[in-house]
Amino acid sequence: MPRRAARCAMAAVTSLLLFVPAAFTVGPSTPQLGAYSMSIVAQDLPANVPDEARNNFVGKWQMIFAKEDAYQISKDGRVLVEGHLTSSTEQIKFKDERGDLACTQEPEMETGSYKLSYQDKTLTFKLVADKCEGRRFVLTVHSWLKESQDHASAIQGPPTPAPTPAEDTARYVAWMEKQGKPLNDKPHEVVSLRIGDWGFFYHGERPVGSWRPLQDRTAVDRSGQAVTESENGDWFALLSTSGLDAASALKRVAWLFNADGLVPTAAPRTARGDKLTAPALTTKDGVITFRGWCEAHSDPPYEMRITIVADTKGSKLVVDPASKL
Repeated sequence: MPRRAARCAMAAVTSLLLFVPAAFTVGPSTPQLGAYSMSIVAQDLPANVPDEARNNFVGKWQMIFAKEDAYQISKDGRVLVEGHLTSSTEQIKFKDERGDLACTQEPEMETGSYKLSYQDKTLTFKLVADKCEGRRFVLTVHSWLKESQDHASAIQGPPTPAPTPAEDTARYVAWMEKQGKPLNDKPHEVVSLRIGDWGFFYHGERPVGSWRPLQDRTAVDRSGQAVTESENGDWFALLSTSGLDAASALKRVAWLFNADGLVPTAAPRTARGDKLTAPALTTKDGVITFRGWCEAHSDPPYEMRITIVADTKGSKLVVDPASKL
């Protein structure tokens, strides 16, 4: 399998993926509210998973089913995914809503449907339909064992989230028109990236699992200021948005550059050794500086450090491939 395909599958796995049932009124085999767990070892992973990625998956996984059809997924004690589910007499449908590894890259990947069996405190899933390869792997690689009642009784479920906002693409359509690029296909907003007056947009469709870049990725605010993956943009306005911290800036900058944000781990990759640092967003004397690491969606993928220095007069953008640092 080419590395591109392998990365695709594992990006979805990294995006995590676990959706699980709560107290349904489906039948006697329905799992109860509480916690279920299983462990993944290195031998469980497909052979094409890069060595440096294995630490993302090896460990103890826990699924918590709470009231109001809420679920929560964690690995080694760290909460990674939260969402809600719906159920019928035949199957369960899970929907990721938030979390560092939530499977929310595209609308088609948010939900997955499964049949389940529950016997002797053991929960097992069988695939019905799910476009997220990672979720399919994690849910079905092992059965899940219900933990003690004492532990389960202390669980606090995630809060019910506000409804997902409707996409608001009018300003993007207008901005593209001003650039001399009127749209002849469907515009989209990635509402999960919305912050302040800024929205994040693209147009057209991309097949699920494809590395093909989303077309004309652009951040546009309600006053018409815009940022793309180029130096000539309103970076100061974006990076000075109220509520934007280093981590959330990395997520949005990476998206604009058709990449995933990277953060330090216990096992650094060989491409940049121990050079990887946490994202930083600082302001001094009216100048905002952002620096963060990303991994580009390409074949083969490559790592890069992005530095943006901006003030009210302009901005400077530097992209350093890891191999040259």
